[in-house]
Amino acid sequence: MLLVRTGKRAEPLIEEAVRGRQHLPMTLLIAGDIGAAGLKPEISQLTQDPDPEIARAARDALQLLDRQSPPGQVARA
Repeated sequence: MLLVRTGKRAEPLIEEAVRGRQHLPMTLLIAGDIGAAGLKPEISQLTQDPDPEIARAARDALQLLDRQSPPGQVARA
């Protein structure tokens, strides 16, 4: 919860955790919550993960990122 409250400042930690597959799927949801749009390519790849929990969390994270984009603009990949 503290990571979500710190927002963008937590992004490097979340980026490292996602790329290292640490604590997935929770890390994916945090990435979506904090608006870590820079991780969108990695998160997109994880939607095809063989673990259904990870794949679902990745889809949910992408939805969160898309909701945080300004109207008429898609979050950068």
